[in-house]
Amino acid sequence: MMLKLNSTLADSQPQNHVLCPVRLTTPDRLSKMGESMSTIVIFLAALLACSLLAGWLIKVRSRRRQLPWTNAFADAQTRKLTPEERSAVENYLESLTQVLQVPGPTGASAAPISLALNAESNNVMMLTHAITRYGISTDDPNKWRYYLDSVEVHLPPFWEQYINDENTVELIHTDSLPLVISLNGHTLQEYMQETRGYALQPVPSTQASIRGEESEQIELLNIRKETHEEYALSRPRGLREALLIVASFLMFFFCLITPDVFVPWLAGGALLLLGAGLWGLFAPPAKSSLREIHCLRGTPRRWGLFGENDQEQINNISLGIIDLVYPAHWQPYIAQDLGQQTDIDIYLDRHVVRQGRYLSLHDEVKNFPLQHWLRSTIIAAGSLLVLFMLLFWIPAGYAAEIHSLMDERRTDH
Repeated sequence: MMLKLNSTLADSQPQNHVLCPVRLTTPDRLSKMGESMSTIVIFLAALLACSLLAGWLIKVRSRRRQLPWTNAFADAQTRKLTPEERSAVENYLESLTQVLQVPGPTGASAAPISLALNAESNNVMMLTHAITRYGISTDDPNKWRYYLDSVEVHLPPFWEQYINDENTVELIHTDSLPLVISLNGHTLQEYMQETRGYALQPVPSTQASIRGEESEQIELLNIRKETHEEYALSRPRGLREALLIVASFLMFFFCLITPDVFVPWLAGGALLLLGAGLWGLFAPPAKSSLREIHCLRGTPRRWGLFGENDQEQINNISLGIIDLVYPAHWQPYIAQDLGQQTDIDIYLDRHVVRQGRYLSLHDEVKNFPLQHWLRSTIIAAGSLLVLFMLLFWIPAGYAAEIHSLMDERRTDH
């Protein structure tokens, strides 16, 4: 009996449980250590990958800084330079160096041109592009400067006759300027085999010229991108965006007279149309869509049978060998700059955007934005239509609802 009583009392008394730390077995310790080690390895691998990526980006940027024209030819196809082509290029550069060392007609040597090949010269870039040339005053046998957009390239002078509006060009990198090794199917290799050095001989200064040497002197001041105002003139007239905005106004109006179940759908569609229309009208253009504008300085002249005083010969005005294309409304104001040294900004297609101090398409769009009057008229007409609908339709509906509510109250009383 005593043993049973003691056991019963012992069971009835509260027991204090002491939590002892659980000791991990050897497999558990190994698994924990493995997880921590794997975390450290993953972190180190990610750090190493980021370091390699940062180093590669820095190397690419430094290479692009050394070759600033790489971005301009980003869409060009590439291939490797063959040994035969490299031999022809080296022979051409050697002949060019010998010719440049010969004093010119004035006794001065031509400016040295560093066209030495480098590690990047083994990559040939192939592209189709327009070539723009400018005449300069120099003793260099090649009196022209050639540009692909804003990048100056070295074009062998014997290929000038093969330049078209759109040219298939192959280029290689050099220490200074990209060198054209093929133009419209004519390769430097085959030319050097046939007539090596023929076109590199100095051209006599007494050679006949249609327009005289004085008119060929053009100074390239700068190459810039067109401004947003100049870009707006080449954009579509915006009729589609104007119609989208008017449609959004009408959908907002219909939200007032349709059942409530359709209102969210109409309002959402109206907001989408309004956003699309406003984005199409006021979205800033992408940098890649802005065209190049060449800022020149020279003497514009009118060429033709009637001389410089004929006001009807606006299409015969030229700057050196460049035939200029003017806006039609500039006709009365162009003659005052003829025969005088003037700063002129043109596109690659020879359309003039600025001349002198007063003629500027940028200033016209900025100070007198009347070029896109049709889209403004459409938006104004659509807004006026919605306003009349609000004045003559919505109040009548509200009046009918008020009368019906008053009738219901009278019947309730």
